[in-house]
Amino acid sequence: MATKTFKSEYHSGGIIKVTTDEKKKKVTFVVCDHEYSFDTNDSRAETQMDNFLFENTSSYYAEQILNWVKSKIKIETPSFW
Repeated sequence: MATKTFKSEYHSGGIIKVTTDEKKKKVTFVVCDHEYSFDTNDSRAETQMDNFLFENTSSYYAEQILNWVKSKIKIETPSFW
C-alpha cells in the first residue's frame, strides 16, 4: 500500500491524496474530502482515472499522478479481442 499527497494550486481544493492498495487491486483518490475508488482489474480503469484526474486538475498534473499510480500498482490493460 502506497500513499502520496499531491499539492498544487491547479487541483480542486489544492490537494489530491492518492492511495494504491495492491491486495484489494484498488486506487483511491481523496479530493476535497470526497473519496473516489477505481478497481484496477477493470480494463477501463486507466481511462476512467485519467478522465477523473483531468476533470479535477490540469492535464500536466493528471499525467504526473497517473504515472505515479502506474509505478506503484499494475493496472489491467484493455483487450480488444
